[in-house]
Amino acid sequence: GGRGGRRAVGTTPLGTRDGRRGAPRGMTAPGGGQIFNVEGMGSKGEVQVGLLPYACTKAAVGYLDKAFLKELKGSSVQIGSIRPGINVTEHLMHGSEHLSPERLAKTKKIFNILGDTPETTTPWIAEQILATTKTGARIAWLSPSKIAWRFTAAPFRKRDLFADQ
Repeated sequence: GGRGGRRAVGTTPLGTRDGRRGAPRGMTAPGGGQIFNVEGMGSKGEVQVGLLPYACTKAAVGYLDKAFLKELKGSSVQIGSIRPGINVTEHLMHGSEHLSPERLAKTKKIFNILGDTPETTTPWIAEQILATTKTGARIAWLSPSKIAWRFTAAPFRKRDLFADQ
């Protein structure tokens, strides 16, 4: 919440919009270019308690992606989106000091099952972007089948992505 939430609500959608304004000008030559925005919790209408500012910004980015697709239809500019999943970073746990010890333990348990580090997700996402040839592509690291597999394997796969934090 607080000031950080206000900054995110202003920065994420407006930065996405403003970045989109200038980028296509340099992508009008044959071969065009690609614009991929990062989606997250809220971009597909998900609702999670405690993530109001963040989820609102991602809902706005989801809307902007749809608008960009319409605006740039028929151009050489490719629009796509990335869903990197749960990346365990310092930012991920921002505000966790307000959680009860029980809630924090449950949250970390889920993040250890579903989460990854940017060092793991980023190379795969970059490869997918480079291999993408169609506009409207949605690249998702954490697919429904991967989620199911991770919960099934969780009792046998102990991870602590927070050990270094």
